[in-house]
Amino acid sequence: MTPLSVAVAAVVTVVIAAVSSPALVHGLGSGSTLAVSYGSGAVCGVVAGERYQRIECYRGGETISIEPNISSFSSISGGRDFFCGLRSGGFALFCWNTSFVAKRIYFNYTVLLENLAVGDDQVCATVNGTGVVKCWRGENSSSLSESSQFSSISSGQLNVPSGSAYEFSNLSLGENHSCAIRQSNGSVVCWGGGGEFSTNATNGISFESIVSGLNFTCGLITTNYSIICWGPGWPSSSVSGLGLSPLPLSIILPGPCVQSSSCECVYPGSQYLCYGSEVVCKPCRVLVPGSPVPLSPVSPPSVSPPSSPSRALSRGLLAFAIVGSVGAFSGICTIIYACGLEFVVGTRKSTTLCSQQLLEAILMVVQTQ
Repeated sequence: MTPLSVAVAAVVTVVIAAVSSPALVHGLGSGSTLAVSYGSGAVCGVVAGERYQRIECYRGGETISIEPNISSFSSISGGRDFFCGLRSGGFALFCWNTSFVAKRIYFNYTVLLENLAVGDDQVCATVNGTGVVKCWRGENSSSLSESSQFSSISSGQLNVPSGSAYEFSNLSLGENHSCAIRQSNGSVVCWGGGGEFSTNATNGISFESIVSGLNFTCGLITTNYSIICWGPGWPSSSVSGLGLSPLPLSIILPGPCVQSSSCECVYPGSQYLCYGSEVVCKPCRVLVPGSPVPLSPVSPPSVSPPSSPSRALSRGLLAFAIVGSVGAFSGICTIIYACGLEFVVGTRKSTTLCSQQLLEAILMVVQTQ
């Protein structure tokens, strides 16, 4: 099983994944700037290029501006018959029903929220900086213990196509199908669902993000930040003769607008997507580790071959001749020492040669006196 297979197998059932960075996995109701309420067929997004990052939705051929429209939202997430939005800064959480009537279910300037996720009829988010999960259902709310720290909630299904690690940069999980964005070119591949989610209409289209309902998927197009949807659960009227028709929505943000100091990598054109000095953070590309370049073998230091006994002795005799009779006694002692070494480690032939040269040296000294 490849590393990607292991990663997706971890979200076969409802999984709360403890990871160190935000996961690029959008299951039913995972929070992003794009969301679907799969029961009502509403598709919503956070609008770009305006002072307030408001929410706009499309349903049944109608475009709806969501109230309050003078508030900024960092992420939205859809459930069965409702969807929710997290205010920028994480201090408030709103939800809207099928009539798009707003209800605020959380407000706290001290305990801030992040990582919004919505299920069939429940809402969860993590407390910023702690990983503690808070959840709401109906009029009730609850939270997991502070010893349980999480950063993502998701669901999906298996049968992952074979591929190398890091091939996909984004996953979207439906009831019985999954779709993914190829990291290399932004194209989408889907599996599961009886093969009904694969379509030639998405060929050649690059996506920034994708989300799924029970039986359809929507994606945010890279070139113009518009939304298209496809799948057996999406009305066929949205398919034109030229392919999938973009929904009549405003330009949608590929991510929340934040201060540039909180970004490691920034979306190009953020000055047009965000209002003021804020930017959209772009996931930094993870490079596949390559094979290490082999190091050149280190040449061993050159070692001069040891001098032969005769050469060493000849150099000693030359030094003795230069010194002359003044150093005669010292020179003879040196030669005797060298011959002694030859006697210990040398061969019989070299020892005999040493003795002859010693005798010649003594005679030379005698003649010079």
